[in-house]
Amino acid sequence: MGAYVLIVDDDNFIRRILVDLLQDRGFTVLEAESGERALELCRDRRPQAVILDLVMPGVDGAEVCRTLRADPACRYLPILLLTSRADRAASINPFELGADDYLAKPFDPEDLVTRLKAAIFKQNAQEAMAVRTGDYRALVDISESIADSVETGQILRRIVGKIAGHISDIERCSIAVIQEDSAVGYVLASSDDASVEELRIDLDNYPEIRRVLETGEPLLVSDVDRDPLLDPVRGRLANRQFNAILVVPVHHQQRVVGVMVLRALRSRPTLSPREIEFCQLVADVASGPLCNARFFTRLRRESAALRQAKQLLEDELRIKAIYEELFDNASDGLIAVNSDGLVEFANRRALQLIGLDRDDLVGQLLQGVVGRTTFGRVLVGWQRRGRSDGTDRVRFDLAMPTAHAGRRLFSVSANASPVLGNLYIVAIRDVSEKRRMERELTASNRRLQQLDRFRAEFLNTATHELRVPVTIVHGYCSLLRDSLGNGLRGAEAEYLQAACDSSEKLVDLVNNMLDLSRFEAGKMGLELLPRPIEETVREVCRELAPVAEQSRLAIQVGSVPGRPVLHDRHTVQRVIANLLSNAFKFTPEGGRVEIEFEEVGQDLLVSVSDTGKGIPPEQLPHLFDEFTQVGREDARRGSGLGLSICRKIVESHGGRIWAESQPGMGSRFCFTLPLAH
Repeated sequence: MGAYVLIVDDDNFIRRILVDLLQDRGFTVLEAESGERALELCRDRRPQAVILDLVMPGVDGAEVCRTLRADPACRYLPILLLTSRADRAASINPFELGADDYLAKPFDPEDLVTRLKAAIFKQNAQEAMAVRTGDYRALVDISESIADSVETGQILRRIVGKIAGHISDIERCSIAVIQEDSAVGYVLASSDDASVEELRIDLDNYPEIRRVLETGEPLLVSDVDRDPLLDPVRGRLANRQFNAILVVPVHHQQRVVGVMVLRALRSRPTLSPREIEFCQLVADVASGPLCNARFFTRLRRESAALRQAKQLLEDELRIKAIYEELFDNASDGLIAVNSDGLVEFANRRALQLIGLDRDDLVGQLLQGVVGRTTFGRVLVGWQRRGRSDGTDRVRFDLAMPTAHAGRRLFSVSANASPVLGNLYIVAIRDVSEKRRMERELTASNRRLQQLDRFRAEFLNTATHELRVPVTIVHGYCSLLRDSLGNGLRGAEAEYLQAACDSSEKLVDLVNNMLDLSRFEAGKMGLELLPRPIEETVREVCRELAPVAEQSRLAIQVGSVPGRPVLHDRHTVQRVIANLLSNAFKFTPEGGRVEIEFEEVGQDLLVSVSDTGKGIPPEQLPHLFDEFTQVGREDARRGSGLGLSICRKIVESHGGRIWAESQPGMGSRFCFTLPLAH
């Protein structure tokens, strides 16, 4: 298709002649019958040449010519004026109006076509020269930027900024230096982000850059959506803002040291050969700064690595000094032995324990220090223990000769494998006195256990022996009191009653001590069966009702859950009876005693509360100890074994027992029993 030519003439006949002439010569023709229409078509269609009649009604050719020349986009647009002799007689100069040439009517067709082609050629040459001039000016600016600055990053930022501003529709221009192994690159400058500095990129994610590194030639990806080169990274390009990519290599001594990457967004996704050539020229100019950047980047990286290594070495030396100080001042004796059995270091404590100077110990074989026979046993034990217990650390006692204290017993702790290079760290501690004391303590414990067995046996035997005569004494005293009735008066009746009370307390004490000895010996048989707890409790309340009535006390029993409880009926009744008896003893006349039940998880909580005087807080933790009583005046009321036996009974059921009280506010004794499943 030929060039677009706009014909502007109000004479339809002249326009027809010109249209036929130009179409026959291969031109594409646009028509305008007025100056206004001509300006509109020039703005919208951008013709490549205009044939303009000078004289027209309204906006004439002169005005159209002046308006077009004032528009920068039409500065080089070829304009041919058609004039008449009358126009020339009026001294109108077409060149002053901005026309490139003129023809007088009537015109010669061949002359018109020749002049039109010449004007179009001139316009193309002017545009190419202007573009080339712009390219050279940009190159000069870039060269001056390089000369004006010594800071590599600033130079590269100026370069990418110049390119992005000089070439139209550039979304981003960036320069990256490539590492020697071609595995990664570092973006040193980007036109869209001035803060970018040594941004690391994995070249596996940039196949276009890898292709340029392989070929050493510029690469234009003119269709990002369809180019098969980008198939491996297609997903990463989903939200891109460009449709064409140009990658230009930066050479130094026939090697690609970096790349310049342009990403453009254009209606036609491509870059012209002139633009590619310009970018390659800029890349050649940028090779020097990029090589400097590559050198300084590597220098900074190596310097950073050296600084880090120096810091690590200083830290290790500092830690080493600390460890040496700790090692030398440790409370245990520490000896470092190499794989050949030579002592390489010993701290102060080790020298004190063994009684040698450091010069006498360091460099000596360990077997010379501990003795050949002992050393052999150590090695055997060391190997066995290092393998048998699944750990790498072994501990054992070792008898060693010392220079000043004779043969001493040491506890030795060490690793079965080296911990520092080829060194074994052995820790020693003098345990001669400790082991002697442990032996004495073990012997004392054995004697105490033996005495405790004697005590238990004596207690069991004594209570069995006392049970029968005490019961007989209590029976006869009760029989005398009941048979004599009111026959005794005064002191005789008082003495008999005291004998009955004392013998009853003695019977209770003997029975409690017997039960206690059975629990301690594990001989208290329990019949643990799932039973309703209600009948167990009611039976105790019926038996103790007369005692409550005698003391004018009210007994209240709460609702009992229906689930069976796993318990021994006889012993649980004893617990409840003991708790009720204590409540009766310490509750004044007119008071109230309550028994309540509550299911707590898988247990039944039983509580016995009273309105008595309460228990001091400091005595609550000791209530269930043997022979413990609340107050001195209470010692006359019992043996101090009841609550202890209650605790053993409850614990034998798998429950627990405790007390809650505040002085003057009464007491609450609680225990739990397991619910049957």
